[in-house]
Amino acid sequence: ADSLTEVLKEKERLRSEVRALRRECEEKDKRIRELEREVERSMRRIAELEEKLAKREGRIEELREEVNAKKYRTSFGNLTLEEIKQIYEEKKDKLTTNPLNWLSAVLFDNPIAIQEVATALGLQDSSSPSSSAAAPAPARETKDAAVRRRRLMEEMDFKRLAEEWNCSEEEARRMVAEKLGLPSSSSSSSEEASSSELIKRVRSIIEGY
Repeated sequence: ADSLTEVLKEKERLRSEVRALRRECEEKDKRIRELEREVERSMRRIAELEEKLAKREGRIEELREEVNAKKYRTSFGNLTLEEIKQIYEEKKDKLTTNPLNWLSAVLFDNPIAIQEVATALGLQDSSSPSSSAAAPAPARETKDAAVRRRRLMEEMDFKRLAEEWNCSEEEARRMVAEKLGLPSSSSSSSEEASSSELIKRVRSIIEGY
């Protein structure tokens, strides 16, 4: 009888252990399923982030293309940043004045354009105020500035400017005169005479600087 009692007790003990192990297995299975769901959510999140990253990279590339395609109004006509860089590289060794002063004249003293182009050319930090690029030249550079302006006037192609600005050559001359702070040229019987007169007036004003 005692032996049977011991067997029954052992059997009950084993049943309790089995129940406990089953509960433990169920809890572990439940935790595994939770972890699997977390992994699925993480994978979806990773996929979403990768998609956003791809879109941002695409947008960055679009912005780069827009910057490269953007044209600035210059004394050489409407040019892209890359075209301005090429002109600067060709002329920088021959400049007799501060490159920022040359750039300021080329861009008709447009502060935003000056800051963008100067930063791209490494002439100015992007955090620097754009007004600094258009600051007046020191007294010792006055003569150089006059020479620079005369050269710019000689290099201007009014016909090309008129085509790019979608206006007549006379209007192009007038706009250039306004940009330089000069009175608009009066109409004349011939475009050649008008151009010559404008250049004479520009030079006479520059000579007085």
